[in-house]
Amino acid sequence: MGVPRALAGLGAAVTELKPRRRALPGDLGAGVTLAVALLPDGMAAAVLAGVNPVHGLFASMFGPVVGALTTGSTFMTVASTAALALGVGEALRGKGGVAGLVTLTVLIGLFQIVAGVFRLGRLTRYVSAAVMTGFLTGLGVLIVLGQLGDVTGFESSAHGRLAQLFDLVRHPSGIDPATALVAAVTIAGIVGLERTRLRPLAMMAPLIVVTIALHLLDWRSVRLVGDVPRAVPSPMLPSPGLVLDLALPALGLAVIGLVQGAGVSDANPNPQGKPASTSRDFFGQGVANLVCGLFRGLPVGGSMSATALDVSAGANSRWANIIAGLLAGAAMLALGGVVGQLPLAGLGGLLVLAGFRALDFRRFLTVIRCGWPSAVVMLITLIATLVLPLQRAVAVGVGVSFLLHVFRSVEKLRLREIVMTGGLPEERLAPRELPSDSVTILLPYGSLFFAAAHALADALPRVGEARRPVVLLLLRGRQDLGVTFIRVITRYAHALRANGGQLMLVGASDHVVRQLRRTGALDELGASNVFAATARYGEAFLIAHEAAESRLRP
Repeated sequence: MGVPRALAGLGAAVTELKPRRRALPGDLGAGVTLAVALLPDGMAAAVLAGVNPVHGLFASMFGPVVGALTTGSTFMTVASTAALALGVGEALRGKGGVAGLVTLTVLIGLFQIVAGVFRLGRLTRYVSAAVMTGFLTGLGVLIVLGQLGDVTGFESSAHGRLAQLFDLVRHPSGIDPATALVAAVTIAGIVGLERTRLRPLAMMAPLIVVTIALHLLDWRSVRLVGDVPRAVPSPMLPSPGLVLDLALPALGLAVIGLVQGAGVSDANPNPQGKPASTSRDFFGQGVANLVCGLFRGLPVGGSMSATALDVSAGANSRWANIIAGLLAGAAMLALGGVVGQLPLAGLGGLLVLAGFRALDFRRFLTVIRCGWPSAVVMLITLIATLVLPLQRAVAVGVGVSFLLHVFRSVEKLRLREIVMTGGLPEERLAPRELPSDSVTILLPYGSLFFAAAHALADALPRVGEARRPVVLLLLRGRQDLGVTFIRVITRYAHALRANGGQLMLVGASDHVVRQLRRTGALDELGASNVFAATARYGEAFLIAHEAAESRLRP
C-alpha cells in the first residue's frame, strides 16, 4: 500500500463523505439504530474483557467514526468485538490496569497500520474457513462460559472456564435467584423484541426494563455497572514499561482483528459492488485502534453483527457510522449516571445470547462433511481456542492447515503417461520402468514443491536396463519450480544420459526457464532439451515430440 497510497485512500474516504440529500434520511435512521446497539454491545465487550464498561463506551464513541473516515469499506462498522474482548482479558491479567489497556490497544493499532502500509491484506487467505469455523465455535463457547458468574451471581474459586462450569454444577445453591432472573428476562426480552417492529431496540429496551424493575424491587444482591464518567476521556499515552510484555499478545490480537475485518468487508461490498481494499481496511482499523487506545477505549475491529445491522437499517454511505459514533458519545455524556445503574447480569445475558449465536452448527457440519482434513483442522483449532490464548489458537490452526496442505499435496501427486492413439492423446498409468528406444510422455498432476518433489522422484519410471530412453516431462502451466524438484529432474536426466537417453522439459514458462538458467540446471539438462511454452497450445509439445523421435532414428 505504501504511505502515499494510504494518504490517497484517506482522501478518497473524505471525498465519499460529501453529503447526498437522498442518502441522508437512510444514513440518519441507520445511525440512530446502530447507536442504540453500540452502547450495550460496547459495555458487554468490556465486561467480557474484565475491565470497566466505560472503556467499551469509549470504543463505541471513537471506533465507528474513525473507522468510517479511514477504512476502504463503505459500510464496515469498526467497533468492539467478542474475539478482541476475550483476547484483551487474557492479555491483561495482572498487567497494568488502564495503562495496560491503553498500551495494548495502541500496539494493536500500530501493527495493523504497518500491515496496511505494506499491503499485507493477501495474508488473510492463509486463514482457511475450517480454521475460522473452529475459532468462532470455540469463541462462542468461551463467551457463554465467561459469563456464568455474571448471570448466576456464583463466585467460583476454580481456575479455567471449564473448571468453573463444573464448580457451578456441583454447587447450585450458590446461584443468586435475583441475578439469574435478571439475566433470563434480558435474554427473553431480546429474543422476543427481535421478532417485532421494535427490533432496533431489542438490545437496549430489555436492559432498561430490568434496570427499572431492579430498583423498584430493591434487589441489592444484583451487581451494577458502577460509576460511568460523563465527560470525554482525556488522552493517555502508552506505558513504555509494558510494551515488551504486551507486544506479542498485541500482534496476535491485531491478526485476529484483521481476519475478522476481511470477512466483514467481503460480506458487505461497497456500493455498485466495488470490492474494498483489504490493505486499506487494515490501515483504517489500525488508525481506529490508535485513537481508541489513546482515549482509553477497548480494541476495535470490523464487527460482523454491527455492520449487518448498519446495512439492514438502511445505511447508504459512511455517514451512518459517523452518526452512530457521535450519538453513542452524546448518549454517554448525557446518560452516564443511568448507564452506571445497569445490572451486570443483563449485560451478561446479552453476551450469553451472542455466544450461542456464534455457534453456527450448519457451518460446523459443512466443514465435517467436506472431508477429514478440514474436520481435523477445525477440531484442533476449536480445542486450541478453548485451552490456549486466542492469538495462539489461530496460529495453531493456520500451522496445522499448512502441514495438512503439504501432506495432501504429496498424497495428491499423480503421474500419468500420455500415449498418442489415433492422433489423439490418451492418459494411462505411468509405467514402472522405461522401455528401450522409445519416447515416454509424462504428465504430473498436483504440487511439485517440497515433499511432493520427492514423491515425484519415487513415481518416475525406473531407467533400469532401458537403452536410449527419451522422456518428455510436460510442465505447461507451471509458473514456479522448487529447488527440490530441480534436483530431482537433474538426477533423473543424468540417469537417462548414462543409458544413452535424454530428458526433455516441455511447455516451460519464461519464469521456469529463468530459474533453470540461474540455478545452472539449464546447462546440465542442455538448453536444446528445454522447450518453452508458446501462445499456441500444444505447439511446444509437437516440436519436442518431433525432436525426440528424430533422436531415436538410426
